[in-house]
Amino acid sequence: MLIVSALKSGRRIWHRITQPAGNIEYEELRQQAGLAVALIATLVLGVLIFAPLWIVANPEHTLAPVLSVALILAFAIAYGLSRSEHHEVGKAIAVMALPIFVVVALLTAPGPILNRLPVLNLLVIATMLTNIFFGVRATMLIMGLNVMGIAAFLFVPDVPHVAPLAYIIVVTMIAVFLVTVGTFVEKSARRLHESEQRYRSLFEQSNDAVFILDLNGVHLKANHRATEMMGYTLDEIVGRPFWDLIAPAEQAKSHDIWKELLAGQQIAPYERTFRKQDGTKFAAEVNVELVRSETGQPVHIQSIVRDISERKQTERALREREEYLRTIIRNAPSGMHFYQMAEDGRLVLESANPAADQILGIDHRELTGKAIEEAFPGLIETEIPASYKRIADHDATLDGREVPYYQGEINGVFEIQAFHTLPGRMAVFFADITERKRAEQQALALAVEKERINILKQFVQNASHEFRTPLSTINTSVYLMTKTDDEAERLKTAGIAREQTQRLTKLLDMVNQLVRLDSGVTFAFVSTDINTLLRQIINRAQADLNKKALSVHFELDAPQLVACVDVDWLEEASQSLLDNAIRFTPDHGSIMVHPHRRGKDVIIEIRDTGIGISPEALPHIFERFWRQDEAHTTPGFGLGLCIAQKVVEQHGGKIEVESCEGAGSAFRVILPIEAKSCQKNLDILLRPQPGQPRTNDDLRDFRALGASTKP
Repeated sequence: MLIVSALKSGRRIWHRITQPAGNIEYEELRQQAGLAVALIATLVLGVLIFAPLWIVANPEHTLAPVLSVALILAFAIAYGLSRSEHHEVGKAIAVMALPIFVVVALLTAPGPILNRLPVLNLLVIATMLTNIFFGVRATMLIMGLNVMGIAAFLFVPDVPHVAPLAYIIVVTMIAVFLVTVGTFVEKSARRLHESEQRYRSLFEQSNDAVFILDLNGVHLKANHRATEMMGYTLDEIVGRPFWDLIAPAEQAKSHDIWKELLAGQQIAPYERTFRKQDGTKFAAEVNVELVRSETGQPVHIQSIVRDISERKQTERALREREEYLRTIIRNAPSGMHFYQMAEDGRLVLESANPAADQILGIDHRELTGKAIEEAFPGLIETEIPASYKRIADHDATLDGREVPYYQGEINGVFEIQAFHTLPGRMAVFFADITERKRAEQQALALAVEKERINILKQFVQNASHEFRTPLSTINTSVYLMTKTDDEAERLKTAGIAREQTQRLTKLLDMVNQLVRLDSGVTFAFVSTDINTLLRQIINRAQADLNKKALSVHFELDAPQLVACVDVDWLEEASQSLLDNAIRFTPDHGSIMVHPHRRGKDVIIEIRDTGIGISPEALPHIFERFWRQDEAHTTPGFGLGLCIAQKVVEQHGGKIEVESCEGAGSAFRVILPIEAKSCQKNLDILLRPQPGQPRTNDDLRDFRALGASTKP
């Protein structure tokens, strides 16, 4: 036990004696300085042991004590310098002290020169030190000097050549051996140095803090990033235990990990809260490892610390944002569906919010993971699944679509809004608008009923006015007939009554036409030559044209203009437009009728040189019973244009009006030329008939009407 204690004490003393200076920064230099201190300290001890023996063995050598003291002093100086930052100077003194000692000893020792030669053995030690301290080149230089110095003895009398040659051979062989070994060592050292340089570069330039600790958890070293991160200087970190840098609440956990690490366990990266010098705390990720020697013995602990404060803040913000969105989704009054595109192309329901369960009256957990067509089969026949898939694949939206759904437990009308969220994902907001649609329908029905009552009321008022005048005339005529016996006067009065009766009949016919058009009368579309139809209408109006001396210009672009129309109704509409032109064109005026084709439409244009329509009156001309002549001095009931418009709209067309007050008006009836119900007849009529070439000969009979024609 005493021996063990003595050995431990000796080891501590030796470690203290051979410890290099603490201000040597780099580890490699510290190791070199430590080796130099140890070797020189060994030389000092060796000289202290062997110098007395040499002095006793050579009593006749009076300078032996002086040389011994000088050698010890030189090694002591070299030892002192090697423990400082000037360790290179110390190594040089240690190497040079031995050759100088050899030269002085050879020159001052008494007796034959042959007896002095054993001191040359010290040159081997000088060569070894040179190889260890300064490398191969310095070793070769020292070897050369040694060989030249020993070779000088070949020229000294009384010295056999065998002795110097033997020393030369021995020194040379040892030097060659040392050079060979030194070369290998230098290469290895160079590779080690390069590796250490790379490690040092990574160590110092790392964005993470790197700590080197001894097995007791005390910091031995740290990089620059560690000083920045912790707020300590390097000197303040070195020698400080690791738990001083940990927040007090987590120090116990760190001790447990330290024990597990020393026990040989592999420690996965973990998080800790560190405390800076100013007391502020920050979150960090720690990666700790036990570094072992080549023999597997633990050497030190390496700890890499990464500041994750920003990452933690980002994660916290994301969690808060996620919780915020979850709260919105959970408490939103609108139903929400979330879909994802599967690899097989199906759009799968991922989840739904509580409002979706309440609105649809179902438990969406039973539908989660199902394709939209399977979850909601009522949508299969709609465009909704395809629209949703398009939205999930692309950054698209679907706004305000009303979707009726009546299948299973879901019955109602829903308003949906769909939008893209992430690649392959989309969300749907929906609300049950069944009650709102029902209310809208009720409001619409009520509005329609009110409008119908208003129209009926207005109709009755207007009709009663139109009926009152002829009835008053008839009543007066009957009264006059009862008061006179003059047959001629009675016939005249009867004619007036008959004229008013016809007027009433026409009014009733027009009212009946309006009723039929309002009730959706079915039109019978047939292939018809519009030119022939208009020709007949002009012929029937010839008497009225002649009364006012009006000329009609019937301009034709083609002998035949065929379209699918209801002949009776279109004839009625065209007759009303022509009557309107005749009624409002002064005597000796002119009317132009121009049927022609424009693209896929047939145009019937009726232009007059009448009084025209004022801009204020133009928006009202198609209203029922509306008449520009408020005094009703002009014949008519105010129903013709209304009927014409309804007929044309029933054909899928429209009426355009151009008018300039005092310069006449132009009405253009625009009708589609094609209709599926009579396409076949159209094809037949549009083909020239055998033996009937299309010429203008069939238009000759219209020249008698004063019509102008175009080929």
